[in-house]
Amino acid sequence: MKNSSRAAIPRWYDGMKSDDNRAAGNSITITISAELEAQMQEKAKAEGITVEAYIERLIREDAGWAESMEKALQETDPEYDEIRAAVSEGLARAERGEGKPARDVFAGLRALHDLSR
Repeated sequence: MKNSSRAAIPRWYDGMKSDDNRAAGNSITITISAELEAQMQEKAKAEGITVEAYIERLIREDAGWAESMEKALQETDPEYDEIRAAVSEGLARAERGEGKPARDVFAGLRALHDLSR
């Protein structure tokens, strides 16, 4: 790959704590573009952490997001009542004919965020 770089990524996802993996020398190596490496270095430096710690945090956050999306909302969850009330209100508005068509909402979001279709 032209203008690429190799980066060692900690293998914490195998069930061991990341500190245990670092001590054991468990890592994988990936090849990324020089541009992406520069972006990672810049972001890690801005946060005062290593590139490895930055990448590890991104992976952990992604894993946490995926896990939270897989978990069904339970009545015991703190936000349950708030979400249920918001959904009920939205359904009631739709039944009354209030609101905007989805195409208009999405067009507004695309314009707000300067996105093309």
